[in-house]
Amino acid sequence: MQNPTPSSRPRLEAFAGLALMLALATPFRAFLESGGVSGQAFRRNDEGHYVPRVMGFLQGEWGDFNFINPTLSLHLFHGATVVWGWWLVLIGRFESFEQFAAEAASNPSHVTLAARFLSISASVAAVSILYLIARRMFSAPVALLAGAAFAVNRTHAQRAPLAGSESLMVLFVLLCFLAILRYLREPSARRHALAGLLLGVAAATKYNAGIQVVTLVAASGLALASVRSAGASWGVVRQPRYWAGFVAAPLAFAAASPFAIVHFGEFVSEFGGQVTDFMGAGMKGIQEQESGWSFYVLDFPQSNAGLAFALLCALGVVAAGYRALVARDRRAVLLLAASLPCYLTLGSGLFHQMRFLLPSIPFLLVLGAWALGGSLSWATTKLVPESRAGLRSGLTALLVLGLGAWALLPSALETYERNAARFGRPDPRGELLTWLGGELAPGEPCVTYLHPAKLSPLTLEPRRGKWRELQADDEHLTPLEDLALASATLDDLRHELAGRQKLLVAIRSFASFLPQDGQVGELIADTLAYSERLKDLPYRDELGAYLADLARASAAAGRTRVERENGKRDQIMVVGVLDLSQD
Repeated sequence: MQNPTPSSRPRLEAFAGLALMLALATPFRAFLESGGVSGQAFRRNDEGHYVPRVMGFLQGEWGDFNFINPTLSLHLFHGATVVWGWWLVLIGRFESFEQFAAEAASNPSHVTLAARFLSISASVAAVSILYLIARRMFSAPVALLAGAAFAVNRTHAQRAPLAGSESLMVLFVLLCFLAILRYLREPSARRHALAGLLLGVAAATKYNAGIQVVTLVAASGLALASVRSAGASWGVVRQPRYWAGFVAAPLAFAAASPFAIVHFGEFVSEFGGQVTDFMGAGMKGIQEQESGWSFYVLDFPQSNAGLAFALLCALGVVAAGYRALVARDRRAVLLLAASLPCYLTLGSGLFHQMRFLLPSIPFLLVLGAWALGGSLSWATTKLVPESRAGLRSGLTALLVLGLGAWALLPSALETYERNAARFGRPDPRGELLTWLGGELAPGEPCVTYLHPAKLSPLTLEPRRGKWRELQADDEHLTPLEDLALASATLDDLRHELAGRQKLLVAIRSFASFLPQDGQVGELIADTLAYSERLKDLPYRDELGAYLADLARASAAAGRTRVERENGKRDQIMVVGVLDLSQD
Protein backbone atom coordinates (compact mmCIF):
# COMPACT_ATOMS: atom_id res chain seq x y z
CA MET A 1 0.00 0.00 0.00
CA GLN A 2 1.46 3.35 -1.04
CA ASN A 3 1.98 6.17 1.41
CA PRO A 4 -0.31 9.18 1.01
CA THR A 5 0.98 11.88 -1.28
CA PRO A 6 1.70 15.30 0.25
CA SER A 7 -1.42 16.72 -1.40
CA SER A 8 -3.68 13.98 -0.03
CA ARG A 9 -2.27 13.99 3.52
CA PRO A 10 -4.10 17.17 4.67
CA ARG A 11 -7.33 15.74 3.33
CA LEU A 12 -6.81 12.50 5.23
CA GLU A 13 -6.00 14.48 8.37
CA ALA A 14 -9.19 16.50 7.93
CA PHE A 15 -11.29 13.35 7.55
CA ALA A 16 -9.61 11.82 10.60
CA GLY A 17 -10.36 14.98 12.57
CA LEU A 18 -13.99 14.92 11.48
CA ALA A 19 -14.32 11.27 12.50
CA LEU A 20 -12.83 12.10 15.89
CA MET A 21 -15.29 14.97 16.37
CA LEU A 22 -18.24 12.74 15.54
CA ALA A 23 -17.01 10.04 17.93
CA LEU A 24 -16.46 12.57 20.71
CA ALA A 25 -19.69 14.57 20.33
CA THR A 26 -22.17 11.72 19.93
CA PRO A 27 -21.96 10.11 23.42
CA PHE A 28 -22.65 13.47 25.08
CA ARG A 29 -25.85 13.99 23.04
CA ALA A 30 -27.33 10.64 22.03
CA PHE A 31 -30.09 10.36 24.64
CA LEU A 32 -33.09 9.61 22.45
CA GLU A 33 -35.56 7.72 24.58
CA SER A 34 -36.24 7.89 28.29
CA GLY A 35 -39.73 6.53 28.49
CA GLY A 36 -39.14 3.25 30.26
CA VAL A 37 -41.93 1.81 28.08
CA SER A 38 -41.19 0.08 24.79
CA GLY A 39 -42.11 2.35 21.90
CA GLN A 40 -42.94 5.30 24.15
CA ALA A 41 -41.11 8.62 24.50
CA PHE A 42 -42.62 11.27 26.74
CA ARG A 43 -42.15 14.94 26.12
CA ARG A 44 -39.37 16.61 28.05
CA ASN A 45 -39.36 20.19 29.24
CA ASP A 46 -39.31 22.69 26.34
CA GLU A 47 -40.67 20.17 23.81
CA GLY A 48 -44.33 21.13 24.23
CA HIS A 49 -44.08 24.01 21.76
CA TYR A 50 -43.11 21.68 18.91
CA VAL A 51 -44.45 18.13 19.33
CA PRO A 52 -48.23 18.85 19.46
CA ARG A 53 -48.07 21.16 16.44
CA VAL A 54 -46.21 18.62 14.32
CA MET A 55 -48.78 16.03 15.35
CA GLY A 56 -51.40 18.44 14.00
CA PHE A 57 -49.46 18.77 10.71
CA LEU A 58 -49.81 15.03 10.19
CA GLN A 59 -53.58 15.50 10.17
CA GLY A 60 -53.47 18.54 7.88
CA GLU A 61 -53.95 21.11 10.66
CA TRP A 62 -51.69 23.97 9.56
CA GLY A 63 -53.25 26.90 11.37
CA ASP A 64 -51.91 26.34 14.89
CA PHE A 65 -48.81 28.55 15.11
CA ASN A 66 -47.22 30.46 17.93
CA PHE A 67 -44.68 32.93 16.61
CA ILE A 68 -42.76 33.08 19.86
CA ASN A 69 -40.39 31.01 17.71
CA PRO A 70 -40.18 30.89 13.90
CA THR A 71 -41.73 27.92 12.14
CA LEU A 72 -38.88 26.32 10.15
CA SER A 73 -38.09 23.84 12.94
CA LEU A 74 -41.71 22.64 12.88
CA HIS A 75 -41.47 21.91 9.16
CA LEU A 76 -38.13 20.13 9.56
CA PHE A 77 -39.49 18.00 12.40
CA HIS A 78 -42.54 17.23 10.29
CA GLY A 79 -40.26 16.14 7.45
CA ALA A 80 -38.22 13.95 9.81
CA THR A 81 -41.41 12.32 11.09
CA VAL A 82 -42.59 11.65 7.54
CA VAL A 83 -39.26 10.00 6.69
CA TRP A 84 -39.50 7.95 9.89
CA GLY A 85 -43.05 6.94 8.99
CA TRP A 86 -42.14 5.76 5.51
CA TRP A 87 -39.25 3.76 6.97
CA LEU A 88 -41.64 2.00 9.35
CA VAL A 89 -43.93 1.28 6.42
CA LEU A 90 -40.98 -0.09 4.43
CA ILE A 91 -39.97 -2.51 7.20
CA GLY A 92 -43.56 -3.67 7.70
CA ARG A 93 -44.47 -1.98 11.01
CA PHE A 94 -47.42 -0.27 9.30
CA GLU A 95 -49.39 -1.28 6.23
CA SER A 96 -49.53 2.26 4.84
CA PHE A 97 -48.33 5.76 5.61
CA GLU A 98 -51.92 6.79 6.34
CA GLN A 99 -52.02 4.19 9.11
CA PHE A 100 -48.77 5.56 10.52
CA ALA A 101 -50.04 9.16 10.33
CA ALA A 102 -53.19 8.22 12.24
CA GLU A 103 -51.09 6.52 14.92
CA ALA A 104 -48.56 9.40 15.12
CA ALA A 105 -51.36 11.95 15.43
CA SER A 106 -52.50 10.30 18.66
CA ASN A 107 -49.18 8.95 19.99
CA PRO A 108 -46.53 11.66 20.53
CA SER A 109 -43.69 9.13 20.63
CA HIS A 110 -43.18 9.08 16.85
CA VAL A 111 -42.86 12.84 16.47
CA THR A 112 -40.82 13.14 19.66
CA LEU A 113 -38.25 10.53 18.65
CA ALA A 114 -37.94 11.79 15.06
CA ALA A 115 -37.50 15.38 16.23
CA ARG A 116 -34.96 14.43 18.87
CA PHE A 117 -32.97 12.42 16.35
CA LEU A 118 -32.86 15.41 14.00
CA SER A 119 -31.83 17.77 16.82
CA ILE A 120 -29.09 15.42 18.04
CA SER A 121 -27.81 14.94 14.48
CA ALA A 122 -27.73 18.71 13.93
CA SER A 123 -25.78 19.25 17.14
CA VAL A 124 -23.22 16.56 16.27
CA ALA A 125 -22.88 17.97 12.75
CA ALA A 126 -22.35 21.45 14.22
CA VAL A 127 -19.31 20.16 16.13
CA SER A 128 -17.82 18.93 12.85
CA ILE A 129 -18.54 22.24 11.11
CA LEU A 130 -16.82 24.18 13.90
CA TYR A 131 -13.80 21.90 13.52
CA LEU A 132 -13.67 22.76 9.81
CA ILE A 133 -14.01 26.47 10.57
CA ALA A 134 -11.18 26.45 13.10
CA ARG A 135 -8.98 24.35 10.82
CA ARG A 136 -9.52 26.76 7.94
CA MET A 137 -8.76 29.78 10.12
CA PHE A 138 -5.90 28.40 12.21
CA SER A 139 -4.19 25.00 12.54
CA ALA A 140 -5.17 21.38 13.01
CA PRO A 141 -4.32 21.32 16.77
CA VAL A 142 -6.36 24.47 17.40
CA ALA A 143 -9.23 22.98 15.38
CA LEU A 144 -9.12 19.73 17.35
CA LEU A 145 -9.13 21.59 20.65
CA ALA A 146 -11.97 23.92 19.62
CA GLY A 147 -14.00 20.98 18.32
CA ALA A 148 -13.38 18.97 21.48
CA ALA A 149 -14.42 21.91 23.65
CA PHE A 150 -17.61 22.22 21.63
CA ALA A 151 -18.25 18.46 21.75
CA VAL A 152 -18.21 18.40 25.56
CA ASN A 153 -19.79 21.84 26.02
CA ARG A 154 -22.46 21.49 28.70
CA THR A 155 -25.01 24.01 27.41
CA HIS A 156 -25.02 22.60 23.87
CA ALA A 157 -24.97 18.98 25.03
CA GLN A 158 -27.97 19.57 27.31
CA ARG A 159 -30.05 21.23 24.58
CA ALA A 160 -29.26 18.65 21.88
CA PRO A 161 -31.55 15.77 23.03
CA LEU A 162 -34.61 18.03 22.94
CA ALA A 163 -37.17 18.37 20.17
CA GLY A 164 -36.43 22.09 19.84
CA SER A 165 -34.99 24.64 17.46
CA GLU A 166 -31.69 25.51 19.13
CA SER A 167 -29.38 22.81 17.76
CA LEU A 168 -30.70 23.42 14.24
CA MET A 169 -30.14 27.16 14.68
CA VAL A 170 -26.52 26.66 15.75
CA LEU A 171 -25.86 24.38 12.77
CA PHE A 172 -27.15 26.98 10.30
CA VAL A 173 -25.22 29.77 12.06
CA LEU A 174 -21.99 27.80 11.68
CA LEU A 175 -22.74 27.00 8.04
CA CYS A 176 -23.33 30.72 7.49
CA PHE A 177 -19.95 31.52 9.06
CA LEU A 178 -18.26 28.88 6.90
CA ALA A 179 -19.84 30.49 3.83
CA ILE A 180 -18.53 33.88 4.99
CA LEU A 181 -15.00 32.45 5.15
CA ARG A 182 -15.36 31.21 1.56
CA TYR A 183 -16.63 34.64 0.55
CA LEU A 184 -13.62 36.43 2.02
CA ARG A 185 -11.24 34.07 0.27
CA GLU A 186 -12.76 35.05 -3.09
CA PRO A 187 -15.49 37.73 -2.84
CA SER A 188 -18.38 37.27 -5.25
CA ALA A 189 -22.08 38.05 -5.36
CA ARG A 190 -22.93 34.36 -5.35
CA ARG A 191 -20.90 33.61 -2.23
CA HIS A 192 -22.25 36.67 -0.43
CA ALA A 193 -25.80 35.64 -1.35
CA LEU A 194 -25.15 32.10 -0.08
CA ALA A 195 -24.00 33.46 3.29
CA GLY A 196 -27.10 35.66 3.45
CA LEU A 197 -29.35 32.75 2.52
CA LEU A 198 -27.94 30.62 5.37
CA LEU A 199 -28.33 33.58 7.73
CA GLY A 200 -32.01 33.86 6.79
CA VAL A 201 -32.53 30.14 7.30
CA ALA A 202 -30.83 30.32 10.71
CA ALA A 203 -33.11 33.21 11.75
CA ALA A 204 -36.13 31.25 10.49
CA THR A 205 -35.11 28.55 12.95
CA LYS A 206 -34.72 30.88 15.95
CA TYR A 207 -34.88 34.65 15.97
CA ASN A 208 -31.71 35.40 17.91
CA ALA A 209 -29.62 33.83 15.12
CA GLY A 210 -30.35 37.05 13.24
CA ILE A 211 -27.69 38.82 15.34
CA GLN A 212 -25.16 37.11 13.08
CA VAL A 213 -25.95 39.75 10.46
CA VAL A 214 -23.18 41.68 12.25
CA THR A 215 -20.70 39.05 11.03
CA LEU A 216 -21.93 39.42 7.45
CA VAL A 217 -21.62 43.21 7.73
CA ALA A 218 -18.07 42.78 9.07
CA ALA A 219 -17.18 40.46 6.19
CA SER A 220 -18.53 42.94 3.63
CA GLY A 221 -16.52 45.69 5.31
CA LEU A 222 -13.33 43.62 5.25
CA ALA A 223 -13.77 42.79 1.58
CA LEU A 224 -14.51 46.43 0.75
CA ALA A 225 -11.51 47.65 2.76
CA SER A 226 -9.29 45.27 0.81
CA VAL A 227 -10.25 46.68 -2.59
CA ARG A 228 -10.19 50.25 -1.23
CA SER A 229 -6.61 49.75 -0.06
CA ALA A 230 -5.76 48.70 -3.62
CA GLY A 231 -6.99 52.07 -4.93
CA ALA A 232 -10.61 51.33 -5.84
CA SER A 233 -13.21 54.09 -5.40
CA TRP A 234 -16.22 54.01 -3.13
CA GLY A 235 -18.32 53.31 -6.20
CA VAL A 236 -17.48 49.60 -5.90
CA VAL A 237 -19.96 49.38 -3.02
CA ARG A 238 -22.70 49.28 -5.64
CA GLN A 239 -21.47 45.87 -6.80
CA PRO A 240 -23.69 42.96 -5.67
CA ARG A 241 -20.76 41.10 -4.15
CA TYR A 242 -20.94 43.51 -1.19
CA TRP A 243 -24.69 43.48 -0.56
CA ALA A 244 -26.33 40.46 -2.27
CA GLY A 245 -26.53 38.57 1.03
CA PHE A 246 -28.54 41.33 2.70
CA VAL A 247 -31.21 40.84 0.06
CA ALA A 248 -31.03 37.05 0.19
CA ALA A 249 -31.39 36.86 4.01
CA PRO A 250 -34.97 38.22 4.35
CA LEU A 251 -36.05 36.31 1.25
CA ALA A 252 -34.65 33.09 2.75
CA PHE A 253 -36.39 33.82 6.05
CA ALA A 254 -39.74 34.29 4.26
CA ALA A 255 -39.26 31.12 2.20
CA ALA A 256 -38.20 29.03 5.21
CA SER A 257 -40.92 30.39 7.52
CA PRO A 258 -43.78 31.14 5.11
CA PHE A 259 -46.51 31.23 7.73
CA ALA A 260 -44.83 34.28 9.24
CA ILE A 261 -45.85 36.06 6.04
CA VAL A 262 -49.31 34.47 5.84
CA HIS A 263 -50.04 35.49 9.45
CA PHE A 264 -47.98 38.64 9.32
CA GLY A 265 -49.86 40.52 12.03
CA GLU A 266 -49.46 37.72 14.58
CA PHE A 267 -45.81 37.32 13.61
CA VAL A 268 -45.02 41.01 14.12
CA SER A 269 -46.77 41.02 17.49
CA GLU A 270 -44.99 37.93 18.85
CA PHE A 271 -41.64 38.92 17.35
CA GLY A 272 -41.88 42.35 18.91
CA GLY A 273 -42.57 40.78 22.28
CA GLN A 274 -39.57 38.51 21.92
CA VAL A 275 -37.29 41.41 21.04
CA THR A 276 -38.54 43.33 24.07
CA ASP A 277 -37.93 40.38 26.39
CA PHE A 278 -34.59 39.49 24.80
CA MET A 279 -33.24 43.01 25.16
CA GLY A 280 -34.52 43.31 28.71
CA ALA A 281 -36.73 46.29 27.88
CA GLY A 282 -40.15 46.51 29.45
CA MET A 283 -39.06 44.35 32.38
CA LYS A 284 -38.02 47.14 34.75
CA GLY A 285 -40.08 47.28 37.90
CA ILE A 286 -41.33 43.70 37.41
CA GLN A 287 -38.34 41.86 38.72
CA GLU A 288 -35.02 43.33 39.74
CA GLN A 289 -32.14 41.01 38.96
CA GLU A 290 -28.42 41.25 38.51
CA SER A 291 -27.25 42.64 35.23
CA GLY A 292 -27.72 40.20 32.38
CA TRP A 293 -24.17 40.85 31.19
CA SER A 294 -22.61 39.91 34.52
CA PHE A 295 -24.76 36.76 34.69
CA TYR A 296 -23.58 35.51 31.29
CA VAL A 297 -19.96 36.23 32.20
CA LEU A 298 -20.00 34.74 35.70
CA ASP A 299 -22.10 31.70 34.76
CA PHE A 300 -20.08 30.87 31.63
CA PRO A 301 -17.50 28.57 33.30
CA GLN A 302 -19.92 26.21 35.06
CA SER A 303 -22.39 26.19 32.14
CA ASN A 304 -19.91 25.45 29.38
CA ALA A 305 -16.40 24.01 29.54
CA GLY A 306 -15.12 24.71 33.04
CA LEU A 307 -13.15 27.52 34.65
CA ALA A 308 -9.79 26.80 33.01
CA PHE A 309 -11.13 26.89 29.47
CA ALA A 310 -13.41 29.85 30.28
CA LEU A 311 -10.29 31.82 31.26
CA LEU A 312 -8.73 30.86 27.92
CA CYS A 313 -11.86 32.17 26.17
CA ALA A 314 -11.58 35.47 28.04
CA LEU A 315 -7.90 35.67 27.09
CA GLY A 316 -8.87 34.94 23.49
CA VAL A 317 -11.39 37.79 23.45
CA VAL A 318 -8.77 40.25 24.74
CA ALA A 319 -6.10 39.00 22.34
CA ALA A 320 -8.52 39.08 19.40
CA GLY A 321 -9.48 42.66 20.27
CA TYR A 322 -5.83 43.65 20.24
CA ARG A 323 -5.13 41.90 16.95
CA ALA A 324 -8.24 43.36 15.33
CA LEU A 325 -7.25 46.92 16.27
CA VAL A 326 -3.47 46.75 15.88
CA ALA A 327 -2.75 44.00 13.36
CA ARG A 328 -6.01 44.32 11.38
CA ASP A 329 -6.35 40.53 11.66
CA ARG A 330 -9.43 39.42 9.69
CA ARG A 331 -9.83 36.30 11.76
CA ALA A 332 -10.03 38.29 14.97
CA VAL A 333 -12.58 40.70 13.49
CA LEU A 334 -14.84 37.88 12.31
CA LEU A 335 -14.72 35.91 15.57
CA LEU A 336 -15.45 39.00 17.66
CA ALA A 337 -18.32 39.95 15.34
CA ALA A 338 -19.76 36.44 15.68
CA SER A 339 -19.49 36.26 19.47
CA LEU A 340 -19.71 39.60 21.27
CA PRO A 341 -22.88 41.22 19.79
CA CYS A 342 -25.11 38.43 21.15
CA TYR A 343 -23.51 38.94 24.56
CA LEU A 344 -24.11 42.68 24.49
CA THR A 345 -27.78 42.47 23.48
CA LEU A 346 -28.87 40.01 26.17
CA GLY A 347 -29.58 42.86 28.57
CA SER A 348 -30.97 42.24 32.03
CA GLY A 349 -34.50 40.98 31.49
CA LEU A 350 -36.29 38.07 33.11
CA PHE A 351 -34.55 35.43 31.01
CA HIS A 352 -31.22 34.57 32.59
CA GLN A 353 -30.48 31.30 30.80
CA MET A 354 -27.21 30.38 29.13
CA ARG A 355 -29.06 28.87 26.17
CA PHE A 356 -29.70 32.39 24.86
CA LEU A 357 -25.96 32.60 24.23
CA LEU A 358 -25.92 29.40 22.14
CA PRO A 359 -25.08 31.01 18.74
CA SER A 360 -22.04 32.77 20.26
CA ILE A 361 -20.57 29.99 22.39
CA PRO A 362 -18.84 28.07 19.52
CA PHE A 363 -16.91 31.17 18.46
CA LEU A 364 -15.87 31.91 22.04
CA LEU A 365 -14.51 28.36 22.25
CA VAL A 366 -12.50 28.93 19.06
CA LEU A 367 -11.05 32.09 20.61
CA GLY A 368 -10.06 30.07 23.67
CA ALA A 369 -8.36 27.40 21.58
CA TRP A 370 -6.61 30.09 19.52
CA ALA A 371 -5.36 31.80 22.69
CA LEU A 372 -3.82 28.58 23.98
CA GLY A 373 -2.39 27.65 20.58
CA GLY A 374 -0.92 31.10 20.02
CA SER A 375 0.63 31.25 23.50
CA LEU A 376 2.24 27.83 23.19
CA SER A 377 3.43 28.56 19.65
CA TRP A 378 5.18 31.69 20.93
CA ALA A 379 6.74 29.71 23.80
CA THR A 380 8.06 26.91 21.60
CA THR A 381 9.49 29.49 19.19
CA LYS A 382 11.60 30.80 22.05
CA LEU A 383 12.62 27.35 23.26
CA VAL A 384 13.23 25.38 20.04
CA PRO A 385 15.70 26.59 17.40
CA GLU A 386 14.36 27.59 13.99
CA SER A 387 16.36 24.77 12.41
CA ARG A 388 14.16 22.26 14.21
CA ALA A 389 10.88 23.46 12.68
CA GLY A 390 9.36 19.98 12.65
CA LEU A 391 10.11 19.45 16.34
CA ARG A 392 8.71 22.91 17.11
CA SER A 393 5.38 22.29 15.37
CA GLY A 394 5.08 18.80 16.85
CA LEU A 395 5.81 20.03 20.36
CA THR A 396 3.29 22.86 19.95
CA ALA A 397 0.57 20.45 18.81
CA LEU A 398 1.32 18.06 21.67
CA LEU A 399 1.18 20.84 24.27
CA VAL A 400 -2.00 22.36 22.83
CA LEU A 401 -3.85 19.06 22.85
CA GLY A 402 -2.42 17.89 26.19
CA LEU A 403 -3.11 21.09 28.12
CA GLY A 404 -6.47 21.46 26.36
CA ALA A 405 -7.49 17.95 27.40
CA TRP A 406 -6.40 18.70 30.96
CA ALA A 407 -8.52 21.86 30.99
CA LEU A 408 -11.59 20.15 29.51
CA LEU A 409 -11.56 16.74 31.20
CA PRO A 410 -13.22 17.62 34.55
CA SER A 411 -16.00 19.56 32.88
CA ALA A 412 -16.46 16.83 30.24
CA LEU A 413 -16.91 14.13 32.86
CA GLU A 414 -19.40 16.24 34.79
CA THR A 415 -21.34 17.08 31.61
CA TYR A 416 -21.69 13.43 30.66
CA GLU A 417 -22.69 12.46 34.20
CA ARG A 418 -25.36 15.18 34.30
CA ASN A 419 -26.81 14.32 30.90
CA ALA A 420 -26.85 10.61 31.69
CA ALA A 421 -28.65 11.34 34.96
CA ARG A 422 -31.08 13.75 33.32
CA PHE A 423 -31.86 11.96 30.06
CA GLY A 424 -30.58 8.40 30.40
CA ARG A 425 -32.72 7.24 33.30
CA PRO A 426 -36.24 5.86 32.75
CA ASP A 427 -38.88 8.54 32.86
CA PRO A 428 -41.14 7.99 35.92
CA ARG A 429 -44.10 8.69 33.66
CA GLY A 430 -43.23 5.49 31.81
CA GLU A 431 -43.23 3.52 35.03
CA LEU A 432 -46.57 5.07 35.96
CA LEU A 433 -48.11 4.15 32.63
CA THR A 434 -46.76 0.61 32.82
CA TRP A 435 -48.44 0.25 36.20
CA LEU A 436 -51.55 2.06 35.06
CA GLY A 437 -51.87 -0.25 32.07
CA GLY A 438 -52.35 -3.14 34.47
CA GLU A 439 -55.01 -1.25 36.44
CA LEU A 440 -56.95 0.25 33.57
CA ALA A 441 -57.22 -1.22 30.09
CA PRO A 442 -56.98 1.11 27.07
CA GLY A 443 -60.47 2.23 26.14
CA GLU A 444 -62.00 1.13 29.44
CA PRO A 445 -64.71 3.61 30.53
CA CYS A 446 -63.75 5.63 33.58
CA VAL A 447 -64.25 8.93 35.33
CA THR A 448 -61.21 11.24 35.47
CA TYR A 449 -60.04 13.84 37.94
CA LEU A 450 -56.95 15.68 36.70
CA HIS A 451 -55.10 18.48 38.42
CA PRO A 452 -54.17 20.65 36.67
CA ALA A 453 -57.04 20.15 34.25
CA LYS A 454 -54.74 20.02 31.19
CA LEU A 455 -52.30 17.59 32.67
CA SER A 456 -50.13 16.12 29.91
CA PRO A 457 -48.73 13.97 28.52
CA LEU A 458 -49.39 11.37 31.20
CA THR A 459 -53.09 11.32 30.59
CA LEU A 460 -54.57 13.92 28.31
CA GLU A 461 -53.23 15.77 25.28
CA PRO A 462 -54.72 19.28 25.66
CA ARG A 463 -55.09 19.99 21.95
CA ARG A 464 -57.39 17.06 21.27
CA GLY A 465 -58.42 15.77 24.67
CA LYS A 466 -57.26 12.23 23.90
CA TRP A 467 -55.46 9.86 26.20
CA ARG A 468 -52.37 9.58 24.08
CA GLU A 469 -50.30 6.94 25.77
CA LEU A 470 -53.13 4.45 26.44
CA GLN A 471 -54.96 5.24 23.19
CA ALA A 472 -58.34 5.73 24.87
CA ASP A 473 -61.05 7.61 22.96
CA ASP A 474 -62.85 10.69 24.18
CA GLU A 475 -66.16 8.95 24.84
CA HIS A 476 -64.52 6.62 27.35
CA LEU A 477 -63.40 9.46 29.60
CA THR A 478 -65.85 11.42 31.73
CA PRO A 479 -64.42 14.34 33.75
CA LEU A 480 -65.52 14.28 37.38
CA GLU A 481 -66.09 18.04 37.22
CA ASP A 482 -68.80 17.57 34.57
CA LEU A 483 -70.69 15.08 36.73
CA ALA A 484 -70.28 17.21 39.87
CA LEU A 485 -71.62 20.37 38.20
CA ALA A 486 -74.62 18.42 36.90
CA SER A 487 -75.43 17.13 40.42
CA ALA A 488 -77.12 19.25 43.08
CA THR A 489 -75.79 17.29 46.06
CA LEU A 490 -73.12 14.76 46.87
CA ASP A 491 -75.78 12.05 47.08
CA ASP A 492 -76.85 12.92 43.54
CA LEU A 493 -73.25 12.65 42.40
CA ARG A 494 -72.74 9.30 44.14
CA HIS A 495 -75.92 8.06 42.49
CA GLU A 496 -74.49 9.17 39.11
CA LEU A 497 -71.24 7.35 39.87
CA ALA A 498 -73.01 4.17 40.98
CA GLY A 499 -73.09 2.73 37.48
CA ARG A 500 -69.39 3.32 36.90
CA GLN A 501 -66.45 1.22 37.99
CA LYS A 502 -63.31 3.36 38.27
CA LEU A 503 -62.14 6.89 38.94
CA LEU A 504 -58.74 7.80 37.54
CA VAL A 505 -56.97 10.50 39.57
CA ALA A 506 -53.80 12.18 38.26
CA ILE A 507 -52.29 15.11 40.12
CA ARG A 508 -49.08 17.04 39.55
CA SER A 509 -47.98 18.65 42.79
CA PHE A 510 -45.00 19.27 45.06
CA ALA A 511 -43.54 16.72 47.43
CA SER A 512 -43.81 19.21 50.29
CA PHE A 513 -47.60 19.19 49.88
CA LEU A 514 -47.85 15.42 50.40
CA PRO A 515 -48.73 14.42 53.97
CA GLN A 516 -45.86 12.85 55.89
CA ASP A 517 -47.66 9.53 56.16
CA GLY A 518 -47.71 9.31 52.36
CA GLN A 519 -51.48 9.14 52.13
CA VAL A 520 -52.72 10.86 48.99
CA GLY A 521 -56.33 11.24 50.10
CA GLU A 522 -55.72 14.57 51.81
CA LEU A 523 -53.76 15.81 48.81
CA ILE A 524 -56.64 14.95 46.48
CA ALA A 525 -59.08 16.75 48.75
CA ASP A 526 -56.82 19.81 48.94
CA THR A 527 -56.57 20.15 45.16
CA LEU A 528 -60.34 20.67 44.92
CA ALA A 529 -59.79 24.03 46.58
CA TYR A 530 -57.79 25.09 43.52
CA SER A 531 -60.28 23.82 40.95
CA GLU A 532 -61.50 26.84 39.02
CA ARG A 533 -64.50 24.96 37.65
CA LEU A 534 -65.65 23.79 41.09
CA LYS A 535 -65.05 27.00 43.04
CA ASP A 536 -68.81 27.61 43.40
CA LEU A 537 -69.79 23.99 44.01
CA PRO A 538 -71.90 24.03 47.24
CA TYR A 539 -70.74 20.62 48.40
CA ARG A 540 -67.07 20.92 47.46
CA ASP A 541 -65.78 20.14 50.96
CA GLU A 542 -68.01 17.08 51.19
CA LEU A 543 -66.75 15.95 47.79
CA GLY A 544 -63.15 16.33 48.98
CA ALA A 545 -63.79 14.18 52.03
CA TYR A 546 -65.52 11.57 49.87
CA LEU A 547 -62.59 11.41 47.45
CA ALA A 548 -60.13 11.21 50.35
CA ASP A 549 -61.94 8.17 51.74
CA LEU A 550 -61.88 6.48 48.33
CA ALA A 551 -58.17 7.27 47.97
CA ARG A 552 -57.36 5.76 51.37
CA ALA A 553 -59.09 2.54 50.43
CA SER A 554 -57.30 2.44 47.08
CA ALA A 555 -53.94 3.17 48.70
CA ALA A 556 -54.49 0.32 51.14
CA ALA A 557 -55.14 -1.95 48.16
CA GLY A 558 -51.96 -0.74 46.41
CA ARG A 559 -53.86 1.13 43.72
CA THR A 560 -52.14 4.52 44.07
CA ARG A 561 -48.63 5.53 43.02
CA VAL A 562 -46.45 8.53 43.79
CA GLU A 563 -43.45 9.20 41.54
CA ARG A 564 -41.01 12.07 41.40
CA GLU A 565 -41.20 13.82 38.03
CA ASN A 566 -38.22 13.44 35.72
CA GLY A 567 -35.86 16.42 35.95
CA LYS A 568 -37.81 18.11 38.77
CA ARG A 569 -36.34 18.31 42.25
CA ASP A 570 -39.53 18.68 44.26
CA GLN A 571 -42.30 17.92 41.78
CA ILE A 572 -44.25 14.67 42.04
CA MET A 573 -46.93 12.86 40.08
CA VAL A 574 -49.71 11.18 42.02
CA VAL A 575 -51.80 8.61 40.16
CA GLY A 576 -54.58 6.50 41.54
CA VAL A 577 -57.31 4.20 40.23
CA LEU A 578 -60.14 4.52 42.73
CA ASP A 579 -62.68 1.71 42.87
CA LEU A 580 -66.22 3.12 42.61
CA SER A 581 -67.94 -0.24 42.60
CA GLN A 582 -67.49 -0.68 46.36
CA ASP A 583 -69.02 2.69 47.29
